[in-house]
Amino acid sequence: MTTAAIMSAIETILFDTKDVSNNNYFINTAAIKAVDVGNYKMLDQGVVCAAIILPGQFTSQDGSYEDVRNEDILVDLFWRYNSDAGSNWDNFTAFRDAVRDRLKSYPTLNGLTGVSQVQVVADEDPQDVTKSKNPEAGPVFILQRLRVTVTQRVAMTTGEYTS
Repeated sequence: MTTAAIMSAIETILFDTKDVSNNNYFINTAAIKAVDVGNYKMLDQGVVCAAIILPGQFTSQDGSYEDVRNEDILVDLFWRYNSDAGSNWDNFTAFRDAVRDRLKSYPTLNGLTGVSQVQVVADEDPQDVTKSKNPEAGPVFILQRLRVTVTQRVAMTTGEYTS
C-alpha cells in the first residue's frame, strides 16, 4: 500500500474521533478541514482541535516472496488554549487519548490491503506553541506529535518474483 493511501486512511479514521459526550473533536466545514495531510492553515482559522498528517521514516525487511514494511506516519495534534487555563492540559490529554484509542481500534486501518498492525506512540512530549510575532501573549496551542507505525505484509510480484 502506498504512503498516500495509508495517510488517507488515517485521515478518514480520525475525522470521527469523539469526546466523552460523543461529540466530534474535529469540526470540518466546507472552508476548514480540522484533519488534513500536510496543511497547517486551519490553525489560523479558529479550530479548537486539529490533526496534521505527515509522512515519516520507513523500514523494510525483504523476504523471498514477501516484504514486511513498517511505515511511520506522523500526526501533529493541536489543542487550542482557552481562557480556563486549568482545564487546558486535562482537555488536551483526553483529546490525545481519544485519538490514540481511535487509531488503535483500527489495526488494519479499516481493512487496508496488507496492513496487519498499527502502533501509536508519542514522538515527543507535549509542548506549548506561541505566536512568533507576539510570544508574550502566552501559548496559543498545545502540540504533541504522534508516531503511527503501520506494519504491512506485501507479496513480491515484480522483478525476479514475477509469475
